[in-house]
Parts: sequence; structure tokens; C-alpha cells
Amino acid sequence: MTEDTLRAWCAAGQLPPLEWWLVMTMDEEAREELAHQGAPRVCGRALTRHEAIVSCLECAVDSTCVFCADCFQHSPCRNHKHIVRHGSGGGICDCGDPLAWKLASFCSRHRGFQQGDDPAAALRPTQKRWLEVVTRGLLLYQATLMQVFPLRVNESRPRVDKDAEMRWLDRALRRTVALSLHLANVGEGSRRLMCLALMEKTVQPHLVARRVGDNGAVVSVHVSCLEEFFIANLAPARGKGCIIWENSLLYLLGGCVSDPLLRIPIAELLLKYEERLSVVERQHVEELAVQVLSVKNVVDGLLQKTSHPPWQCVIGNETILHRMLSALLYVCCHVHRNSELLPDDVEVAYQPCHWFELAVAASENARVMVVSRQLFRAWCKALCLIGLSSKVVRETRESGSANYIIDKDNAMKMEAGLRYAFNIVRHMVFGVGAALLSGKEPFSAAAVAPLASFPLVWDASPDPMLSYAYHRQVLDALALPPASPLLLAASGTNANGGEQCRAYMRELFMECLQFINAALAEKRGAFTPATYVLSGHDAEHMLPRYDLLDGKSPNPTSFVVPHLRFFAVLVQVWAGLLQQQQQQQAQLRTTKVPCFGGDADASTGEPWHHEDESSCALVSEVFAASQSRADYWIDECLMPVVLVAQVERGLWPRDEGDVTLRTLHYLSVLAPEIATDVYLLHVLMLLTPSEAFATQLLQRHAVTRPDEPTGSWYPQFLRLVLTLCLTEWSAVIRDAADVRRVLQREVVHSVVLSRKVSFHVVEGIAERFKHMIPGLDPHTLLPSILDEVAVLEQREHAQVFAIKDAATWRANVSLYHPLVRDHSLPGMQESYERLVRRENMARAREEGGVSIRTAASPSAPRAVLPLPNLPWLEAPQQTQPGGVDTGSEVVLHRKVCLLLQTPAVLSVAIATVHMYLACVKGSEKKAANNAPMSEGQLLHAMSVLHLAVQACRVISSSAHSATSGAPSSSCAQGSRPAIDWDVVKAFQQQFMPPSGYARDELKQLFPVQGILDATTLKEKLESAVVRCGEPGLLSCEASEARTTIAVLQQIYVQFNELGSDVYGIALMAAHILQGVGELSPALPAEGAVAAERHTTHRRG
Repeated sequence: MTEDTLRAWCAAGQLPPLEWWLVMTMDEEAREELAHQGAPRVCGRALTRHEAIVSCLECAVDSTCVFCADCFQHSPCRNHKHIVRHGSGGGICDCGDPLAWKLASFCSRHRGFQQGDDPAAALRPTQKRWLEVVTRGLLLYQATLMQVFPLRVNESRPRVDKDAEMRWLDRALRRTVALSLHLANVGEGSRRLMCLALMEKTVQPHLVARRVGDNGAVVSVHVSCLEEFFIANLAPARGKGCIIWENSLLYLLGGCVSDPLLRIPIAELLLKYEERLSVVERQHVEELAVQVLSVKNVVDGLLQKTSHPPWQCVIGNETILHRMLSALLYVCCHVHRNSELLPDDVEVAYQPCHWFELAVAASENARVMVVSRQLFRAWCKALCLIGLSSKVVRETRESGSANYIIDKDNAMKMEAGLRYAFNIVRHMVFGVGAALLSGKEPFSAAAVAPLASFPLVWDASPDPMLSYAYHRQVLDALALPPASPLLLAASGTNANGGEQCRAYMRELFMECLQFINAALAEKRGAFTPATYVLSGHDAEHMLPRYDLLDGKSPNPTSFVVPHLRFFAVLVQVWAGLLQQQQQQQAQLRTTKVPCFGGDADASTGEPWHHEDESSCALVSEVFAASQSRADYWIDECLMPVVLVAQVERGLWPRDEGDVTLRTLHYLSVLAPEIATDVYLLHVLMLLTPSEAFATQLLQRHAVTRPDEPTGSWYPQFLRLVLTLCLTEWSAVIRDAADVRRVLQREVVHSVVLSRKVSFHVVEGIAERFKHMIPGLDPHTLLPSILDEVAVLEQREHAQVFAIKDAATWRANVSLYHPLVRDHSLPGMQESYERLVRRENMARAREEGGVSIRTAASPSAPRAVLPLPNLPWLEAPQQTQPGGVDTGSEVVLHRKVCLLLQTPAVLSVAIATVHMYLACVKGSEKKAANNAPMSEGQLLHAMSVLHLAVQACRVISSSAHSATSGAPSSSCAQGSRPAIDWDVVKAFQQQFMPPSGYARDELKQLFPVQGILDATTLKEKLESAVVRCGEPGLLSCEASEARTTIAVLQQIYVQFNELGSDVYGIALMAAHILQGVGELSPALPAEGAVAAERHTTHRRG
């Protein structure tokens, strides 16, 4: 049946005789015989939109495995923990699939495929041979029609001719397609033969425009019927009138995919054409992805490049990870360089991210991605391209918020789409590192062999129609020479487990830094010529200008920094590995033979890693080796925080630069990324000299508009400093208990910050921890968490969650959690006061004196939020199972203490308390140009000074403990020894070198004049505060200068006389004055006791 013959039949309006033969051979008798092929092994029923589907939490391999309602009713899973939900359409029922469910959980009608099962063997020989002829004839006939009559619109032909042709094609396909669907669904024997027929080569060759060097050439190739259907489905403009094609023929693939034989072919075709599928309107064949790419056997087969006859591989030498990452880079290249080529109505960000997540989550063998240097480079490059693609662009004639929609910000959507992949890759790296740590091989030789033998230069795409020069350029840049193909090779064969683990992590860090530094250099290259806001004695001590408010400035920043956030993930993994090392050494010390000295590796008996090494030591080493610019890194992850602060100050109108819309998206949808940004700032704080770090944070916050009041940026700067100091960053996630702890913290703060947190919202919070621990569904942790910390309340015709009681608040809530902003403080204050009133009333009822002592009586305790305390004083590290190693603990404590003593931080805190007192004293004339300071803003300054005194006490106590040989636990146990200020001064001189910036320029930058002349906190508080150079809170007349101690005493008196002090301002003032030895005689004895009690209170 040639093309000319088919076109003649079409012109005559008649059907080919072959169509008649194929239909007539399947009479009623034949159909009746096929109906008795035995009990089906799998269900495979196509699921419709909004259909009820069930996932068993005890038996399903992952969340993508589902039962239809009928199978669930006949399954043992009825008595298991399960979730019922409405499906979104697409996919099939997985009952009977041993790769999706435990064998014992199959329903009574499906027994599942066994290894080597051939459903066609149950057919009679004559029946089988007849079906082989029919299925092969059906598919070859249909594939030939699709080749001869392509479904794309030919504009050169009259519309009437095209419509007539489409009507004839519909007639020619209708009955044969119905027959194919019947054979695919009537039984598993006929379905197996249909699968084999789909792998048959087509009769007609397929013409392909293939690029040969710099020239194009058209070649003819014979492809399988299955691939011909894929190619037809990829047509740029499909005919919309061919109903049989749209609603029937394509569903043939969905009916056959339940047969394991067809999963590898479908998966390979999805991977072969993934680049093109990613940038066109969603196609039917894409709905098959979840059925094949989430199956462990399929992923393993495509990783190890095993053969699957009779199918012939169509993706060449590439593994599934090569294809996935190539497609991800393809979309990233378009988003970064040629976004105008992407169709506006296509969600290009979803598919490559989702498919990548499916594949890497399906099999533990996918972690070869973090061992192959080429694959890991591709992953890092994709993240950097995403980070380079989203910028805060100022409004022009062509762009602006009027045309801006967050959902169309492909870079931001791609980062959100890769959120779960981050969790998977995190576990991959940890798994490899943990295996090396214990002296085991992280992979079998069979798993690594395909990667070691892969070409050093990335192969050409198996899709001959793909010709995107920039994409090819990016792939070529991932070439390996002279580097080793495997990241493990650098560890050496004679090294012990600890050395191999450290060498492996060092390789990951170096590869990651190489791409990040190039991306940062490209961004900062927009600042030409470079100007500096702070100068120093050499080029290393110069702070470049980074002013986003200047309309003439380039705008290389954004809220999208996945490259930095992934680096933060690697740091967390390394910290977790060091914790595991510490635990192994502790176990070894309890079991080793007494005659052997020193710590030893569990597998070799040799010492390999000193427990006092800091987790940031390796990070500092790779930063130095790669010549990374710490100031560039700080700016990159600080700018989202600064932009949020500027929006809160009203510096970005809603129609300028789209910053307001992006900020709202950042604070709501990207909540986990906010915590990651602040964590990375915390890591950079550990790597950077304290004065230089604090000065850079201050300068970036201090960028203002000319008409902005002085001090408007103080609260946001102090809040960031407090978040860095008070958030517990040391404990990393390694098991289900860690996930529960972090999930509980996120749930509590979400409930506190919003009065509309329903169970649906809480499920969304739990979804952020998906794939964090393999096999753990975070949703299963919610019932116990909510039962412990929350209660249901009826509000506005809906049930929402509220904090359980005041004790739960004190144990879980922090005013300086990364998601808490200043505008939330009044609502949080109101909620806490209400909880305390309930607590007081409940206590009074228990004491039987409700009529005598009520919540409103003077004898009832006042509502005072827990005062901020340094985290390690609240919970000593040795009692925390997930705590950091000793070396990291020392560095962390030292850096936090030093940050709180820097002139940059203390000058802003001191200026704030002076400005607040000036405002409340009614000094309108003197404070006219200053931003009004509220009680909530005073809270930040008092908290900083309160923590600074705590830090001085820790420094002094640690020094005395070191000289006496006693452990430094006095601060944690509640005692308050006097501070030795000479020790504090010596400590600062030893560990806090000057920033290197010009002293005169720093004097102009810091809000308080003379702050640089004092060394210790005590000296700074005793110095008279004089503000000159710009309108300030005090004049330059020495007679009006006041010490900060005097101001603190007045603030204490003021808040002590108030009926309420929910933030504990008076208590913090008392503690500060006690620390510097300036306790006011007016402070009653009971006030001192209360201050002592609150400052040592542990929130749990």
C-alpha cells in the first residue's frame, strides 16, 4: 500500500480494501473468544479527572501509586492508613503492579506480573498467530496513514481540500482504531501482542531533516509505529478536526502502558523528544510520563543501559539522567537567552522539573548523578542559568507590572519546581558521603560503569530536529578533560573512610563554586565602571557599590538564587556528615581496646578526622582555593532580604520594577527559600571577618532615598542580625525525628502569623518536606504535631488552627523566625496576651479562687513574651542529639558573640534607643527628621543589647573556665557571674580584626559618632552619644549629649511603670544595666529577681 494508492483512495472518497479486511476479520465469534484470556494481572484502568483515587500510606512505593475505587474496595488496604482524593486526570490504576505496591496489597482480582511472565503464552497457537497478523496489520496501516497524511496545517493548500482530507482520514482510522483499543483492553495476551506490534518498524520511511556539520540534510529512516505516533503528536499545528486521533488513537498508548514490556520504549521516546516536549503545548504522550519515569526498574534499566529486545534503543549512549539534564538545560537556555521564543501560553517550567523529580526519586541508583562529574556539572549549570534569568528590571515602555504576571516568570517557577529535587539531591549526597564514611562502596560496579565509559564530551541529541546553538554550546562547556569522570576518583584508593568523604565533599564544593563564581562575575559585570562605597588600604578591602534604588544602576539581582541555595544544601549535608562522624567516634571510644590510643576509623582502625574540626573549615578552604569573592556572595543572598525591607519601607511603588509583586510571592510561595537565604548568610558570617560582614550588611540596608526619614532602615537591619543570632542552624535533618522537629516549627509559626490556617494550608507546609527522607510521607506527621501544638477553632464559617496554649507558644515561637516580619508583631502580641489570660484564668480555677483572683486582677502575672536568649544557653549542645560537632560549636559561638560586639550592629541599636526616648519625650523639633520609633522597633534594639551582654558574659565565663579547667556551663545553668571586661576586650582584639575600610568613611556610615573610639560594649554604652553630619536625634552640643546607660535607665523606669510590657523591655533593660554594673538604685529587689528569672528562662 503505497502513498500514491492511499492518495487515490482519498481523492475518490473511498476506504482502502485493507481497512475492510482488518475490520471484517474481527467478527463477533472472534471477539467472544478473546474475552476469555484469564484473570488480568494488573488493572491499568485509565483514571479520569475528579475521579476518586486512593493511596495507601503503608503499601504504596510512593505518592504517585494509586488505586481506583473498585480495586481499593477489594484490597486489604481498606484497613490500612490511606488517603482518598480527587484525581487530576491522566495515569492508570496501579493495582497488580509489584513496582508500585506490596504484593500482599493487590486486590482479589489482580495478582500482578511475575518475572518473565508472557501473557500471550496463554493463547492457543492458532489464535496467537492470527492476533499477531491482525495487530501488526492494524498498527502498520494506522502508522502509514499518519505518515502520508500529516496532521499539520499546510497554508499553501486551500482550506476546503484540507478539510476534505481530514474527514477522509477520520473515516479511514475510525473503525481500525476502535479495534486496536478493543484488543489492548480485552485481555493481557492481546495487549502483549499489541505492544510487540507497536515496536515494529513502519512500512514507509520517515523523512528527517538532520544537521550534518554546518549544513542540513534530509534523510529517510524507518522508525517504530510507536515512535511514529510520538512524532505525529509533536506536530506544531495539529489538525483539530481528527477526533479519532485526538480521543482514541493516542489513548491506545495509555491502554498498553500497563504492560511492563512497553515501559522502556515509552520512556526512551519521552526522553528522546523531551527537549521539544518541554517547549510546546502540553501533549497527550506527556501524560504517560508518571507511568514510566517513576518506576524503579525503568529508571535502573535506563541508567545501566541494559538491552530490552525486541526494542532497539533510540537514545544512543545517554542514560536517563543525561537526557533529563539536557532537557532541563534546554529550557534554562531558552529562559536565560531567548525567552521571547517561548510561547506565552505554555507552562515550560513544569515538565522538565517534574520529570526530573520523578526519575531521581524512583531509584536509589539515581544518586550516581552526584558522583558523575559531568552530570553534576550539568545540574550546577542549570541552577546558575535559572539564577541569571530572573532580574528586577525597571519599568520601560515594553515591560512593567501592568503586563507582569508571577506565573509567567519562568525562572521563578523553575526554581519552585525544583524544590523537591533539592531534597532528593540532598539525600543523594548524604548517602554517598555516609557510605564513604563507613568504609563502604556507595555503588556497585555495574551502576558506575556506564558513567565511567561515557564520552568526555556530551553526545549530540538523539532528536535530529533539535538545533539550538546556545544549548549545544552549554553542553560542550561541560566537557571533562582534564578532570576525572567520577568525583570519587579524587579521594584515592588508599585513603580511609573519613578522608574519602572529605575529598568527595571537597570535589562537590569546588565544582559548585566554579559555576557560581562565574555566574556572580557575570551579574556584577553589569556594574561598569566599578565604583566603591567604602575604600580601604588595598583592593581586597574595598566595598563595591550596589544601589538598586538608583535608576541608573543595573539590576542584576532577584529573588531567584537557586545556585546559592543549593550550595547551602551542600553545607548542611557536610555538617550532617560531621555529626555522624562524631557519633561514630563516640561509639568507637566506648568499645575500643584500652591499649589502643586515639580515635580510629570504624573500618581501618586508623585516626582520620579530629572531632574539633569545624564544619565551616572545609567551606573556608574551598572558598580560598577557588578565590571566591565573599562580598559578592553576601550581596547575592542578602539582596532578596534587602528588597523585602525596601518594599516594607515604601521605596518601591507597586508599578515600579515589579518588586512589590515579587516580594509578595517571595514571602508566601517561596517561604522555605527565605530560611535557606538566611542560613547561607549565617554560613558566610562564619567565613567572613565579623566587622567586615556586619559593615556590609549595614551599608546595603542603609541605601535610602533622599526624602526618607533617618533611621527608617534600622528595624529591618536589626531584625536580620537577630535572626542570624537566634535561629538554631546547627541541627540538620537526618531522620524522621528531625523532619518532625522542623515541620512542627514551620506549622507553629504559620499558625501564629495567620488566622486562616486550615488543614489544607498545613498540608501545603508538609509538602515542602517531600522527599526529604526516602519513604517518609511528611503528611503522616501532621496529626501528632497538630494534636500537640494546635486546636481547631471556628472562624468565618471555616475551621482553622490556633496555638494550643501559652506554654506551647513559649516552647515553639520565636519573634525572629525568618518568616516573621514587623507588621506581624501587633497580631502576635494580641494572640499571646489572649493565651496568657486564658492560662491565668485556668490557674485561678484550679486554685479555687476565681472570684478572688481573676485574669484581670493586679495579682495575676503580666503577659511577657520569652526574652531572647542565645540558643546554646537555652539548650546546651551536649544534650541535643542533632547538635554540631565540638569544633563547629566553638566557631559558631565565637562568631555570634563577635557579631553582637561589632560597631555596625551596636551603633544602630544605640541610635534606636536614643531615638525612641527622644520621640516619647516629645522632642518633635529634635526628632523631626527621624523615623518614628515604635515599641516593636525598640524591641529589636533592646534585644540586640540584651544579647550583646549575654555574649560578653559567655566570653568572660569561657575565659575563666579555660584557665581553671572547669567547663563553661555557668551561663547555661542560670548564674550570672560578673563580666570581666578586660577579658572581653582581649577577646575582641584577638578574634575581631578591623574591617580594613577607611575610618573616616565608617564614621560617616555608622549612625552614632564616636562608636569606633570605644572597644567594649561597656565603653560604648558609657560614651556620650552625639549625632553630627545629618539631621539626627541629638544636636552637636555637648551639653545635650547623653550616655546610653542613662537612656536605658529612663527606658526601664518608663516601662516598669506601665501596666503592661509584653515585650519585656524593662526586664531586658535591667539585665543590660546589671551586666555593665550600672544597675539603677530605683530598681526594686523583686525587679532584679524577675529580670534574672526571665533572662535565664528556657523556651523549650
